[in-house]
Amino acid sequence: FKAYYMRFFMDSESTSPRPDWKQLVAAGTTLASSLEPKQLERYFSDVRIACLERLFIEAQVRNAPLLSASGAVPYQLGLLGNAGYPQEVLAQTRFPLDELPAWTHSAQPTLRFPFVVVIPATLVSISEQLERLPTPGYTSLNSDGFSDVVAPESKPYLLYDVSAGVQHRDQSIQEGLVAVQQAGAAPLTVVETLALVRAAPVLLNYTFLRAGGSRHDETNVPDIYLSGGKIKLKREPLDSGVDI
Repeated sequence: FKAYYMRFFMDSESTSPRPDWKQLVAAGTTLASSLEPKQLERYFSDVRIACLERLFIEAQVRNAPLLSASGAVPYQLGLLGNAGYPQEVLAQTRFPLDELPAWTHSAQPTLRFPFVVVIPATLVSISEQLERLPTPGYTSLNSDGFSDVVAPESKPYLLYDVSAGVQHRDQSIQEGLVAVQQAGAAPLTVVETLALVRAAPVLLNYTFLRAGGSRHDETNVPDIYLSGGKIKLKREPLDSGVDI
């Protein structure tokens, strides 16, 4: 039990869990005898997200320049270059940084990212983008089965003020999609979700990401998560219930 959950509480820069995270896991182990399985699952889900938010806040303090367009965009373009993205693709990523809006971090939800560079699947396939992540990913899904809810872009583009979506953990897929739209936002497509993972790979150490802006075989939504030390892209039916 403890060994299974400890893997969610590893510091991104260390092979050892932080002491306060050990205490949280120990508390959950004590609770195991008094909570129902779903309650215990929710406890550890809350702990993982709390730890992730703490990491994110600490990273903001350490890497404040990366919160501006002039810092975040060149950093991510460097990641693309280091990952071996074709030069003809990188040549299309000349964004007008001085014209981009300033970003102010809001208190809730905490896991928001100012700028994310996205490469369309028409330029670099989904499977190839998976393979070029910091932790190489894979999928057994048929690449022809992917589609986007809205017409996809044909050139590299920037997302602004991106949420990781952890505030929708208590909702089914359909409920989450409705909540996103009511907030005046748009759910991330599969390539946008891969771009977020590339910019902040630590996310998958603590949660999974759901690409609600894409479909696979029309009735499924792509999910991205960490399994056995590798990033995996699978799918969940649109009518799936809550999965925290």
